[in-house]
Amino acid sequence: MSNQFKNQMREVMSTAHRIFALTGESWSVCVKRAWANRNVKVAMKVMVVRFSYLKTTGEVREAQGTLLDSIVPPTKGTDRKKNEDVQCYFDVEAEGWRSFRKSNLIGICHE
Repeated sequence: MSNQFKNQMREVMSTAHRIFALTGESWSVCVKRAWANRNVKVAMKVMVVRFSYLKTTGEVREAQGTLLDSIVPPTKGTDRKKNEDVQCYFDVEAEGWRSFRKSNLIGICHE
């Protein structure tokens, strides 16, 4: 097995464990959601992605987000510790940084 594959599996399983601990949902649901999170993150690094997630208010939010260097504005360095339960993204519609809880991701929107 390649190191890249091992790292990918480690990331997905770590996310699945965190989602499982937070939600108590079935393991299969947590693994599926972890893979969806990884797919959204990888896709946002190369293009604008339309996806949806459940906001903490219970409202479903559809977003168009990216992590593409040519679109996101330069960020200032920060000493903040990264929260592994949250995915940050640049919202191209609102032209600002947003985030969602990984456990609340619904998935990529298909038209």
